[in-house]
Parts: sequence; structure tokens; C-alpha cells
Amino acid sequence: MQVSRRHLIKSTVAAAGAAVLPLSSRGTACYPPGSNPHYAKFDEILTQPVFKRELFPNPVLIETLELLHYKDSYLCRIRSKDGAEGISVGNTFQLDSLYPFFVRRLQPFFIGKDARDLEHLLEASTV
Repeated sequence: MQVSRRHLIKSTVAAAGAAVLPLSSRGTACYPPGSNPHYAKFDEILTQPVFKRELFPNPVLIETLELLHYKDSYLCRIRSKDGAEGISVGNTFQLDSLYPFFVRRLQPFFIGKDARDLEHLLEASTV
């Protein structure tokens, strides 16, 4: 039996719909964000700070924020005024198009800020 492209697409869509149908018909309760009792422990964990600021008594002021590119990989290198350095791997699929955003918005925003406030800076940079 020879299968046409149209028949293959129709059967694939029908199979996907049949697989998803039992999941979509479940009568699950809808909770407002942050009030699901099943996630109470996760919500508690998310309110705790990740960065232990007490380990760094002196400010760590960001002096440079650079985007390094080699072949298909990107690295973000951050240096503080006292010489501390941090490196983060970038998302290679999006950085080609986001480079102007990095140069115009992220670099000016983070330079001169205290790296110990990184959690708050990340929230403020997305607004």
C-alpha cells in the first residue's frame, strides 16, 4: 500500500490528538499562581535567597561585561574592579540576534552595580 503525504499528515494529526485528549479532559483544579498546595514546599524554597551575601563582606562592583564568541559558542565574561572574574555560557541560538540588546541594554545596566545583588539585578533588568 502506498501512503500519500496527505494521508500521512492526517493520520499523524489524528494520533497526536488522540494521545492528548485524555490529558486535556482531566478535571484538575485551577489554582492562582503561588497557591497550589502541591507546590507549597517549592514556593517556600523559591522565597529563599540563592546567593549567600554574607560570604562577601565588601562590594563586588562590576567593571566589564563582555560577550566572547568562538565558532558557534558564546561566553559572557564579567570582571569586577578588584579582579574577580565570572564566566557564563550563552544560548548560541539566540545570541546572534540579541547582540545589539546585549551591547545597548545589558552592558550599561550591569556595569558599576554590586554583583552581590545579582538576584535583584536580574529581576530589575527584565522589567
